[in-house]
Formats: sequence, structure tokens, C-alpha cells
Amino acid sequence: MSTSPTHPELGAGWLLGAVHRHIRSRWAERIRAYDVTPPQAAALRALASAPGLSLRELARQIEAEPINLSRTLEPLEERGLVCREPRPNDRRAHALVLTPRGLDLAASLTAAAAEFEHELATLLDPGFDQTVAWLHRALATLRTSEPSQPG
Repeated sequence: MSTSPTHPELGAGWLLGAVHRHIRSRWAERIRAYDVTPPQAAALRALASAPGLSLRELARQIEAEPINLSRTLEPLEERGLVCREPRPNDRRAHALVLTPRGLDLAASLTAAAAEFEHELATLLDPGFDQTVAWLHRALATLRTSEPSQPG
């Protein structure tokens, strides 16, 4: 593995993307035994902490496009991990909830994520917690500064 510097002219966005790809690849390998993808793991963990979200709400929470998220959830529904329940106050939207098996898997994934985060912190830098805090602030800023979408 090369330790030579990357190309600084490619910019911060490229660099963040490259770091993301490496971390995502390691995370995918870590959760392979659970037979889920990183987006599926994110959805399961989010629904465990906020049951009853609509597809659109969940998509916003995990930074996914609703159409892609719908495809991500289909295998989880087929496996009996997630189900859609009618929302009494909105016939068009369904509440996404985890089944007992889905809750168990989400708990296992949450424990695996905590261990993975600890390993990343150890591997990358003693200032990892500050970096993660900065990333949360950056995401919040970018979310609130996005131009309005027509329509």
C-alpha cells in the first residue's frame, strides 16, 4: 500500500470521497457476516432508534434518495426484518418498523458499529472524535445551506 501523498489539486471533496470509499469498504467487509449492505445497516440502525419513520423521513435521516432506499429495503422486508404499517394520519405514507428479528439485527449492527468506530479512532488519529464532530457540523451546515428545490 502506497503512503505517498495524494494529489492536493484534486481538492477536499475528492479527498473526503476517497476516505469515505475506504471506510465504507472496510465497514462492508465487517458486516458481511450479517448479510446486509452498508445502506441496509444504516436503515436498520436508524429505524431501531426512530421507529415508524416514513420512507421519505428515513431517506432524509440517512442521506439517501427515496427511490434508492426503497430498493435497499425490499430485501430486508423479504427477510422479515422490516415491515410497512399504515399510518392512521396519512394514507399515502407507511410507517417503517423493525420486526423482532430486525431489532435483534439492528442491535448487533449497532454493537459492530461502535467497535468499528473505536478501531477507526485508534487507526486514524487521537483527534478522531473532533474530526467526527466537525463532520457532523459540516453536514448540518450543508443541509441548511442547500438551495431550494423547485416544486
